[in-house]
Amino acid sequence: MKKISILMIALSGMFSMACSPKSSPEQSVSNKDNAAYEKSMGEAFSLFKQGKLERASLVFERIAQVEKGNWIPSYYAAHTNILQVFATTDKSKGEELLQRAEKYLKQAQSIAPRNSEVETLQGVYYTAKIVLDPMVNGMKFSAPALSAFEKAKQLDPSNPRPVYLAAQFQINASKFMGGDPASYCAEIKRVIPMFDAFSPKQKFAPRWGKEQALKVLRSSPCK
Repeated sequence: MKKISILMIALSGMFSMACSPKSSPEQSVSNKDNAAYEKSMGEAFSLFKQGKLERASLVFERIAQVEKGNWIPSYYAAHTNILQVFATTDKSKGEELLQRAEKYLKQAQSIAPRNSEVETLQGVYYTAKIVLDPMVNGMKFSAPALSAFEKAKQLDPSNPRPVYLAAQFQINASKFMGGDPASYCAEIKRVIPMFDAFSPKQKFAPRWGKEQALKVLRSSPCK
């Protein structure tokens, strides 16, 4: 039980940091000709960057309810609700956040059923379920989380996020469940040029992860 609890603390810190918006996800290569949409998304990202996740999630949810054919607001509505799970110690609140996240994750999946970013977020969602109730969900959702990351890699081999998250998940799991965590450091090293080469096809599409991957490389067991 102690090992599982420590592992969940590690995973919680890993994902709350890994999914932060420090890499300015709204700065991308294309524009959507919709001033109201861009203004609302800008407002949501401003709150996101300030760490005001609850308020940001409400704005993303509102946008997602209007943008029925656009997966990106639904992605971030799910994303911001998931991140709040990693920050709470209130299990009932966490369950409520997961339910809200699942709603928008399913909406994103229905709009973009073979989208690597959405599938990556599915893996983060499973990880949040593990963190919220490790004794019940640890064994149940570890394999699905890794499977989601693997599927995301297959859907878009150029996407660095599932590569990074899968390796980081394995590093933390190996520390407490046995195995050599350093064996996954090569994947973290491999992903850095992938972040540099990655170019989102839509404005506001995810870009996060490089800063966190570099931090892993500067930390044990990868340094």
